[in-house]
Amino acid sequence: MRWPTATRFTPSSRALPSTTTARTRLREARGRVSEEPLAGAIVAFDQAVVALVGQGGGGGRGGGRGRGGGAGAQTTFRSINGELMTLFSLLEDADGEPTTQAMTAIRGVQREFADLQARWSRLRTTDLAALNAKLRAAGQQPIVIDP
Repeated sequence: MRWPTATRFTPSSRALPSTTTARTRLREARGRVSEEPLAGAIVAFDQAVVALVGQGGGGGRGGGRGRGGGAGAQTTFRSINGELMTLFSLLEDADGEPTTQAMTAIRGVQREFADLQARWSRLRTTDLAALNAKLRAAGQQPIVIDP
């Protein structure tokens, strides 16, 4: 059975290459900058990207899940992907209709994903505009992050 939620999370997987490209561009910009306040702003932006992506190797189960399971751990693209892999595997293996618990879990992941998308969008627009203004003021090229 094809689950309609599966298509809604595809952007989660597509966002990972975009964040990798963003981090590469940030490292390049950092290498061109010697002024500490600007270098610190680049590093802070990079750390914000890492907070969205999650640490670790990514892809597959276990690597880079992004959440330690502790209270207050933030959702990341990698943790969402890991949760989805688990949920969809359970749904595919089930003989019948999804249980109430499975549907509740899916709705929870949908909410987390919507929040994650909003954070990524804000970072790519508002926060990046502020960083680019600092770069331009220092005579540096702005950073472009594809959606």
